[in-house]
Amino acid sequence: MTDRKISILISFGASLAIAAIAVLLYFFLMPDKNLSTLSNAFLIPGAALVGIGGLMLIWRTGVFDVFAYSFYRLGESFKAGNQKRYDTAYDFQQAKKEKRKKKPMYVWPVLIVGAVCLLVCVILALVAFNQMKGAAA
Repeated sequence: MTDRKISILISFGASLAIAAIAVLLYFFLMPDKNLSTLSNAFLIPGAALVGIGGLMLIWRTGVFDVFAYSFYRLGESFKAGNQKRYDTAYDFQQAKKEKRKKKPMYVWPVLIVGAVCLLVCVILALVAFNQMKGAAA
């Protein structure tokens, strides 16, 4: 198996493990065990994984490189000798871009697991709503 496939599988596995742990913890720690609680249990990891995956996508585009450069320069100012590794923010950004090309981060598995959790959440919420509506009639 190639390194790319292994990285994708690790990303899927970690996302699934995080989602499963969050769902099980929420569901079993809540006093009411019904479809509404299970729906809420899927909402938490779904929203978290989609949000984290979205931020990872934004990070990969280099949007935060200027902020990273400013913190890098701040830390560099406390070092003795003040030797600059990057002359400008542009040099820092180009170095980061090259680093991102060499070592890709696989975001899609995180987004897919989060989206599936949100889909399960919506389906369970609709079923729970129909059960409550049927019980009230």
